Amino acid sequence: MQTVQSRTGETLRNADAFLEQNASTFPNIANSGARKKLRTALAGVSAHAEGQAGHGLLAKGTTQKYFALRAALLRDHMSPIAGIATAELPNTPEIAPLRMPKGRTSAEKVFLAAKAMSTAAQPFSQVFIDAGLAPDFLVQLDAAADAMLALVDLRAQTQGRRTGATKGMTDHLRQGRKAIGALDRMLTSALKDDPALLANWKTLKRVRRSTSSDGTVTPVETPAPSAAA
Repeated sequence: MQTVQSRTGETLRNADAFLEQNASTFPNIANSGARKKLRTALAGVSAHAEGQAGHGLLAKGTTQKYFALRAALLRDHMSPIAGIATAELPNTPEIAPLRMPKGRTSAEKVFLAAKAMSTAAQPFSQVFIDAGLAPDFLVQLDAAADAMLALVDLRAQTQGRRTGATKGMTDHLRQGRKAIGALDRMLTSALKDDPALLANWKTLKRVRRSTSSDGTVTPVETPAPSAAA
């Protein structure tokens, strides 16, 4: 969870806890529609936070595995074929696909280069086997390329789910802050004769966003509710 999201979620939880602890002082507010919206928002934030964390860990693991598979494809499969082709085959246009891809190549281009290499090496397979490659070296090459591309697709899907969880969390946090805005107006009136408790609420409802070099915390005010709220 991002820092601002984490602090906003903390504010929502603190506000709900304040209402729970002081419910006997203002039972109508503690059981109001705004309070119910706050709790609904909290439930949504919690659910999306779990999804965001889970998909984040999966995306990280998938990315690490992708780089390992990509390195293995280039090092263990494509590079030996390219080296043998240079040493054993005539320099003709037919063997151009047997060269290694150059520069910082995307996963898709590495995959296509591996498939082109497999196709180009097929007519000369015995040359590569005689040079020391396994009899099924082309099967291994294709399998390694397919495995790498599958990780690319899985990583994209995982990142998409994580983005969706983050968007859902942001929406619930926004709804929660709107609910706090409505609750703030009611509590400001209900606690007008209890300045200590009102000050406590005013502190809890603020979202801390940043801390300056001198330690001063910059709060983010909860937005005032709309007329509909």
